[in-house]
Order: sequence, then C-alpha cells, then structure tokens
Amino acid sequence: MYPLSDKARLQFNMSVACAVISTITVIIRIYCKIWHKQGVRSDDFWIIAGLASYCASVATIPIVVWNAGGGTDLTELLEIIATDPSKIYLIEKYLKGEFLGSVFITCATYAIKMSILFFYRRVLLVTQGYRRISLSLMIVSTCWVMGTEIATLLVCQPVEAFWHREKPGKCSNFNALFLGTTLVDTIIDLVILILPLRIVLTLHLPIRTKIAVAGIFVLGGLAVITNVIRIQYIYQPHRKNVSFAAAWTWSNIHLLTAIVCACLPVYKPLWVSISQRVEDKLKQYASLVRKMPGKSSDEAENSIYVRMASLGKLGDTEALKHQKLPSDTFSSEGNMFVRFEAKVFSGHDMYIESLHMHDRNIARF
Repeated sequence: MYPLSDKARLQFNMSVACAVISTITVIIRIYCKIWHKQGVRSDDFWIIAGLASYCASVATIPIVVWNAGGGTDLTELLEIIATDPSKIYLIEKYLKGEFLGSVFITCATYAIKMSILFFYRRVLLVTQGYRRISLSLMIVSTCWVMGTEIATLLVCQPVEAFWHREKPGKCSNFNALFLGTTLVDTIIDLVILILPLRIVLTLHLPIRTKIAVAGIFVLGGLAVITNVIRIQYIYQPHRKNVSFAAAWTWSNIHLLTAIVCACLPVYKPLWVSISQRVEDKLKQYASLVRKMPGKSSDEAENSIYVRMASLGKLGDTEALKHQKLPSDTFSSEGNMFVRFEAKVFSGHDMYIESLHMHDRNIARF
C-alpha cells in the first residue's frame, strides 16, 4: 500500500463527499414518500439502483488509489514503469480499478435516467404523445447503456488485455470510445431535460412553486453542462488513453448533480411542511412582540384620540378617520378621551365601550 499523494487525497475526499451527499439526498427522498404515504414507486427503485451503482464505483477507489502508486495517474505510472519494469503490477491494479469504476458509473447514469423518465410518466406526462416520447427515450437509454457496456468489454481483446498490458492482445482507442458514448449520453440528458418544459410552462403555479421548478431545471442544466465539461477535459484526440483522474473527478460531479436533480421534485411535501412551520413560528414571534410592554409609541403611531364629553354614539366617523391627535392629549378638566385604531372605521356609526385605565375612561379598539 502506497501513501496518498496530495492529488489523490483530494480526489478521494471529493469522491466520498459526493457519495455521502448523494446517499443523504436519496434517503430524504424515500423518507418523504413514506412520511406522506405516497408509496415507494418504480422511479424510487431506479434512483436507489443508481445510487448503489455509484457507491460501487466509489468503492473501487481503494484499488486505484491505495494499491496503485498512491493515486499516481496513468501517464505517471507509465513513466515509472519505463525506468523500473518490475512495477508493472501497478498498471494492472490501476487499470482494473478504472475498468470496474467505468462499468458501475455507466450503470448509475442509466438508472438515474430511468428514474427521471418514470417520474415524468407518473406525474407530468399524462397525454399519450408525451408518454410515447418518454417510452422512446427509455428505449434509447437502454440501447445506449447496452452499447456502452458491450463496447467497454470489447475495447480490448481479450478483456484482461485492458489491464494486463504485458500480455498479448489488442486494444482499440479508448479515447474515441469515451467521446462517442459521452456525446450520446449528453444528448439524451438534454432531451430528458426539455421534455416536460412545455407542460410546466402552461401550468398555473404559485410564484414560489415556479421559482422552485426553475431551480430544478437550472440544476438539470448543470448536470448536462458537467458532461460537456467532462468531454472537454478528458478527450484528447492525439492520445490513445483517457485521462482517468480527470474522468473520475467530473464523473463524480455529474452523478451528484444528476441524483440531486432527480430527487428535488419529490421533496415538495417536505418543503411545504417546513415552510408552514417556519411561517407559524414567525407568526408566533410577531404575536409575542406585539404583546411585549413598552409598545405605546407604536400604538400611538397607529391610533387616533377623540375627545368626547360623554360615552355614546359616534357621529361623523369619516371625519374622525383622518384625525390624529397626540397620545398624551388628556384634558386636565377631566374630559373623557376615546382611543381607537384607525383601521376599525368603515364609515358607519359605532358604539364604544368604556374602559377604566389609569383613572381615565378610555375606549380602545
């Protein structure tokens, strides 16, 4: 076992962090479904399968990082072996881990696509035309994953020639394979993203819901962008091998954003519950603040004081509505004052109930 390099430590920590966040995201999704008694459906099973495949790909990191030069990239390993052929076993362990990781990542990507499409069919795509399009995307995605996995298995003949570089065998251009499969993957993701856009835009939703939906589509767009960035960083047309370290980094980012994007729409009951609780707490706090002592200045700001010779029927309330006297306007001759909130006036006559406060009769609304 080799000590981790700084680059390998960063890669390892990022991969584990992405896997942990993805796991928490899926757990919250299942909790929401069970808590609101919606049942665990096919789209939930697919996202669980995608998470399991992703975690399996992360589990291959020890094979690559700890047992194959402490995180040294393939090009660096080739340079080491050129000077010391006895370390050829490092290449074997490294490529074996990368091979397994690429298989699991492809399965995870496919499962996430299927989860989103099954969710569309269950919630959004109610018309026959949209359901046919979603079914076509499912078929295309299935063909893509099968083609990718078969091509990965056949890129070297025999298969073990991929990691046993000293044994007789023939390998195709893995760079070209990655470019082709990732381009198709990106196109499918883009079509899946824009499929429900027209339906969502025609829905009459509250502004908060529209903002939330827009955020989900932005995150989905980010998942597509990460795939494009992954191609840009990894594909090097003049090289036969892929830069596996860069591929691994951007694969983690891509799968994390895809899993979060697939789970966010299911969180709506949780968001509603949390927002309702926060709103109730704010109302309770506001009520406590209004009841706190020392608020006379605020009350005076919103109050009107009317001098009355005696209790009885108010006459011209429209005139009183615009009258505002200081809160300390009390008669030294013992005249009675009536205090009321301006908002209670509606232009009709009112009767006032007198209260006794600090030896003065004050009627308050």
